[in-house]
Amino acid sequence: MKNPQTSQMIALVQFVDSGSLEKAATQLNITQPALSMQLKRFEDQFKFPLFDYVGKKKVLTPYGEAIYKESVRLLNEIQSSFDGIERIFGHPKDQLLRVGCRRELIQISREKLKFEGTIQFFPMTSKEAIAKLLSQEIDVAISRELVSSSELTAKLLISNKPCLMVHSELAAAYGKRSIETNKKFLTEVPVILYDKKGSMLSDWLIRMDLNLSQLNVKYICDDWLTILDFIEAGAGYSVVPDSLITTNELIKSIELPKNSVPSYEYFLVQRKSSLKFPAFSRLIK
Repeated sequence: MKNPQTSQMIALVQFVDSGSLEKAATQLNITQPALSMQLKRFEDQFKFPLFDYVGKKKVLTPYGEAIYKESVRLLNEIQSSFDGIERIFGHPKDQLLRVGCRRELIQISREKLKFEGTIQFFPMTSKEAIAKLLSQEIDVAISRELVSSSELTAKLLISNKPCLMVHSELAAAYGKRSIETNKKFLTEVPVILYDKKGSMLSDWLIRMDLNLSQLNVKYICDDWLTILDFIEAGAGYSVVPDSLITTNELIKSIELPKNSVPSYEYFLVQRKSSLKFPAFSRLIK
């Protein structure tokens, strides 16, 4: 048996409930011949006849009665599903927002996102987040990249300030002098690089008339949260974005001048189609 079309099930239910072709055709805003054709095509999809005649009146067979009842059930189920979706989108608290972003941005993103429903975070790179957004696997991507796409829209979410972060015991060992300008500190204390290029730190080194080869490079890691773990363990220092949140009171964090180290900017990227829904169009506080 072929899958019956919803319109044909509606035609059957309307015909039976109204009691006549004329009334059903009027209620469906189609002609009687068009309604008769829909009912015929519907019947042709089944192994047994749906209709019989009592005189000139078209009536259901017992098999047709069973098909009618199942059609009513299915149509009610479909309507209930659509009503449920409308209720969800009509009530933001019932909605789920799927967000793809780097792990270290989850906490600060949670604070900045204005969403009444449930937010589910998926740790991933900016590139992965954009790809999953385009494939509709997530609803929002938090990305450093501004993607040129007719399907997407972006607005600034986070503008990080660069900070030199170190365990206070390491800082204290170099006296009261500001450690961010203390070349002895910068070159002797182990340094943890975000990557081989020393992102964020390299710009500060230029200002200090130093280069990476002069530093005591101990660790290289492309995960900011792991770098924070190293710093909290007293393994060295690093220049990090201020979105790297720590509650450790023994960590000394020194904000560096903006004009000396470029800020990391992250954008909230979403599909333009989602802006049609209030809950998704006002995501930033």
